[in-house]
Amino acid sequence: EWSSVLPAGEELAVRKTANLHTGGTIHDVTDLIHPTVRQAAEATAKAIGIPVTGLDFIVPEIDGEEYRIIEANERPGLENHQPQPTAERFIDLLFPETTTPS
Repeated sequence: EWSSVLPAGEELAVRKTANLHTGGTIHDVTDLIHPTVRQAAEATAKAIGIPVTGLDFIVPEIDGEEYRIIEANERPGLENHQPQPTAERFIDLLFPETTTPS
């Protein structure tokens, strides 16, 4: 249940890690997420104040409005996010003078 909170100091193992290097997979769902989730990601990244921020979400339904942010990374991995041009956008952020108009 979304309203449940563990007592301080208590841990709950949900599952083993699902990182790419431990057997997890990456699926691009950029075009499927609800606008509310996109807006939350943008507002959170702006509030954190780090130019490139990786945010991990849990969403019960990929196209639904309900979400929980479970982690923010100041050094997210950028190499495995195709078909989104994540690394290219990062380079454009760092070196805007080299950006090619789309």
